[in-house]
Amino acid sequence: MLFLLALALLLLILGFTILAPGLNPREHPWRVILFWIVCIWLTFTALLLALFDLLVLRLEARRAERALREKLEAAREPPTRSTSED
Repeated sequence: MLFLLALALLLLILGFTILAPGLNPREHPWRVILFWIVCIWLTFTALLLALFDLLVLRLEARRAERALREKLEAAREPPTRSTSED
C-alpha cells in the first residue's frame, strides 16, 4: 500500500514538474488521459488493499476474542471429579 501511494505521489509530482511539457492536454490529450488513469488506478488499488487489510484485522480480532472467551469460560468451570468404580 505504501509503495503504491508513494508511486502515485511521485507520478503526481513529476507530472506537475518534469513531465509537464509532455503532458500538455492540448498537444497530447491521450498522454494526459493515460497519466491520470495510472495515477487514479494506483491510488484506488492502495485503497482496496487498505480495505482488505482492515477486514483481515477485524477477522483476526474476532478470532482472538473468541479464543479468549473460550479460555475464560474453561477457567471458570470447576474441575469435574471422575469417580472410579472398581
